Amino acid sequence: MMDSQSGYQTLAVALIESEFKRTSEVHEGTDAKPSLHIDVTHGIDGDDIRCNVELKYSSSYEGNVEVRSRILMQGVFKQVGNPELPIEAFAKTNAPAIVFPFLREHLASQTLKALLRPVVLPPVNIKALSSAK
Repeated sequence: MMDSQSGYQTLAVALIESEFKRTSEVHEGTDAKPSLHIDVTHGIDGDDIRCNVELKYSSSYEGNVEVRSRILMQGVFKQVGNPELPIEAFAKTNAPAIVFPFLREHLASQTLKALLRPVVLPPVNIKALSSAK
């Protein structure tokens, strides 16, 4: 049974790894071919949840990769009380949904600092992404 203090607490969202590379000349616009891959993993230890979300982005022009980014962020969460949502469901869907906006912001910041148009990813349906696996 759920009590009023039950739920999940976000303890931290941390940048674990960040790689970025661009060529000296980058073709932006409709001729550039972007590619995006998102990988989500999680671990549960008692009431503690760690959720890793890795984002790989690249942009190619005429078959040459001109922009490449790899970002790994980790969310750390704690189950409090006896929430209605099972811990596995939270770890699989809710935890990555909490981490993803931090990845989006980091990618936008990387590309902007590289003097490119900021790459602002649209929101991602994490539930659909996790059920596709």
